[in-house]
Amino acid sequence: MSETGDLADKPPETPVRRRRFLRSFAVGVSIQILILGGFSWLIFVSIPKAMERAAITELARLGIQSVELSVAAIESEQVIVEAIQIGADGDLALSRLKVLFDWRDLLAGRIERMTLDGLLFRLEHQGDRLTFGALDPLFRGMQDGASAEVDYEPERWPV
Repeated sequence: MSETGDLADKPPETPVRRRRFLRSFAVGVSIQILILGGFSWLIFVSIPKAMERAAITELARLGIQSVELSVAAIESEQVIVEAIQIGADGDLALSRLKVLFDWRDLLAGRIERMTLDGLLFRLEHQGDRLTFGALDPLFRGMQDGASAEVDYEPERWPV
């Protein structure tokens, strides 16, 4: 057969078929963009916000009510939290917290290493005891808003 015979066997493309193909292609690309946008939103917005809420909720469960923090990055083996403020009077301020982990250890409840940058910690001497302000519940495990006391021995805690 000649080349002209092969071309004659193909049905001619009509403008309707071409428009239908372009419309289907555009819809497919749009759906892929929406899916990619949804995953991006999930990874970069939703998960860090959920981690922030979980951390604040856990600290509230431990008795620490005034907490501000921002999850800056979630990576395959680390989480970076910035601008941590605990206590209305600035009892603890931390510019950056980096938590390194291995997934197997993390599932078992262990982390590999924590790095604290810019730690400011307030400790007050009140009579014969030390107070950590809003952090007192962590040191004594107090519940129901009771204030915590720390045993104070002048020889061990020079002021």
